[in-house]
Amino acid sequence: MILLGYKRPLKVKDMWTLSKENTTAENARRFDEILNPNSKIKSERIHQNETTKLSPNSKPKGILFALLRTYWFSLTLTAILKLAISFLPYVNPTVLNWFISYMSFDSQEPNWHGFLYAVIMFVSPMIESLITSQYEVGIGVITMRMRSCVTNSIYKKVILLKKI
Repeated sequence: MILLGYKRPLKVKDMWTLSKENTTAENARRFDEILNPNSKIKSERIHQNETTKLSPNSKPKGILFALLRTYWFSLTLTAILKLAISFLPYVNPTVLNWFISYMSFDSQEPNWHGFLYAVIMFVSPMIESLITSQYEVGIGVITMRMRSCVTNSIYKKVILLKKI
């Protein structure tokens, strides 16, 4: 893509398409279903130039609640990754303590324990790095999706207010 852009100006057909779960249309649809459960009825009334009124018992839900409810699964997975990231820095000191006790003269541990401790001390930082990368990617994707939902809602509200 970079080389193509260097050779000639890029056009829309040169760009790749997003997956469905990353499009604004899909995210806004999921978000609107939670934010406004009766959105189909409301949008039909708006198109027919009828005024919409909230019933006295219904309270408008907050945008934070709708965002959390829309992306609860992704947020939970990233929270679990963050929890794992918080505990992984303590693996190496613990394994080092085991390794030091293994190396003592009066240790009766088998030889393979030493190899296992060495492998754990080598692999643990790599796993920590991979989990940290996945966490950062997950946060970036969730942030992009939330931003597109909020922006879409603001534009819809502005268009609705301009019609009135």
